[in-house]
Amino acid sequence: MMPSNKILILHRTLGSPYSQKIMAMLDYSQANWMSVIAPKGVPRPIQEKLANNYSRRIPILQIGADIYCDTDLISKQIAIETNNNYLDRTCLKQEEREFIDYCENEIFISMLVSLSPIDFIIGYFRSIPPKEAFEFLKDRIKIKKKHPEFNLNQGKSKEAHIQASIEFIHKMDNMLSKRKFLFNDLQPTLSDFTAYNHIWYHYQLNKLKLAKDTRHIIPWLERIDSFNSSNLKELKPETALEIAESNSPLKIPESMNNSSRIGKKISFSINDKVGEITSPIHGVLAGEDNYKIILKHHINSSNFVHIHIPKQCYGACG
Repeated sequence: MMPSNKILILHRTLGSPYSQKIMAMLDYSQANWMSVIAPKGVPRPIQEKLANNYSRRIPILQIGADIYCDTDLISKQIAIETNNNYLDRTCLKQEEREFIDYCENEIFISMLVSLSPIDFIIGYFRSIPPKEAFEFLKDRIKIKKKHPEFNLNQGKSKEAHIQASIEFIHKMDNMLSKRKFLFNDLQPTLSDFTAYNHIWYHYQLNKLKLAKDTRHIIPWLERIDSFNSSNLKELKPETALEIAESNSPLKIPESMNNSSRIGKKISFSINDKVGEITSPIHGVLAGEDNYKIILKHHINSSNFVHIHIPKQCYGACG
């Protein structure tokens, strides 16, 4: 049996497109992984113990007592664990990196805004258990009441977001008319899984109505879907916590020991659009470089984890 500090544990919620993205990547990479299903709404007690206030955002990857936050960092860690550089954004060509940034920073919002309230209500109640769907909708109503000023539109009309989404889908369709995957004919890269995130979500909620005039999107979606394993191994949340308690975090790389803030208590605020509804994450700075910080966070009086957070996050909030 593989040691518990080597098993990749994905904390996810049902119906989360970012969770689906990481699941597809893990299965494509043939990683040894298990799943923990977190509550659809907050609080998420186990995830809060492991990731502090990042528990608002899903997915979270746990390896022993190391907790990896945000899908860009999670993808990079999967690439390291499975020796698959095509899943690490920094290893891709400039054209692909720009496509990924466009997906995450612009298309993420347009695709989300283009969905109607009816799409969310019908789609969630159709695709996940009613209790989970209800918890999701209740949580989103609570967010709206607590943050009435929160608005994803970024000054654009809904029609403009819908048009941007249609143009993106047709651009993808044109790319896929020439090859099996977005940038090559041999294997998917992080570009495919990043776009899959948004396309899968629309398909789940409204059968991808915006792609009605395309020919290649659905076959590509089915190719990525085919990576998902039918032998998904679920783990009890309490067991994941016990694994964290029974392991020690990895040694901090020497290159991350040069910050003047090492050893100081800090609060880190997520800096993407959805970060506005995420409370700051607290801990003692254990490591820092230009890409990420590592926070030491106690899960009880005698055990702690290291929370890995990139300095530039994307919009995961499942």
